Amino acid sequence: MAHGTKIGLFSYVQGGKFEQGFFSGMASSLSAPLSEGQSFGARVAFGAVVGGTIEEIGGGKFANGAVTGSFTVLFNELMHQSAINRVTRAIDDYMDLGRNGRMYNSEEEATRIAQYLVATIGKEIEVSSYINSSGEKSYYLESFFPNSWNVSRFYNNDRLEVEGYTLVSGTHYSIKDHLTAKGEAGYVVVSRADFNT
Repeated sequence: MAHGTKIGLFSYVQGGKFEQGFFSGMASSLSAPLSEGQSFGARVAFGAVVGGTIEEIGGGKFANGAVTGSFTVLFNELMHQSAINRVTRAIDDYMDLGRNGRMYNSEEEATRIAQYLVATIGKEIEVSSYINSSGEKSYYLESFFPNSWNVSRFYNNDRLEVEGYTLVSGTHYSIKDHLTAKGEAGYVVVSRADFNT
């Protein structure tokens, strides 16, 4: 329905009829599963044939519907691939943080990355504040694995202490009620002392 509406509006803005664009875009989107397993080019061609046929049945031009159908398939493919790539990168980043952690000089940057990962994959992140022997603060980001967190936390804390860092505080980020009233990801932010109690 959403694809049909977008394509219908696109058709209308270009001087065509909303209904023809709507049905052409919706049919191309709904017929996509019929071309699953085919090459990308075959899926685009299939979308063009479906879109053109529906447009012509509705009183429009086959060529306009074919263009609409092929763009619908391209848009769907790019949109879904982009989301998959974003989540895949976030999962890889999260797993790397679990193995190695990562140090940042900026609390804002560490917090932004923690919130992005929590919102993208719904997992928990810890941002720990450390101070070095020169009095400079750094922020250590690591993912939170409930079964191994204490082991990795103590290992990383010991490693960082050997490198001259002292743990000052920690903030735990986890997803809260999925979305805020504004439609943004919400977080439970708890200090390490409160989290451990």
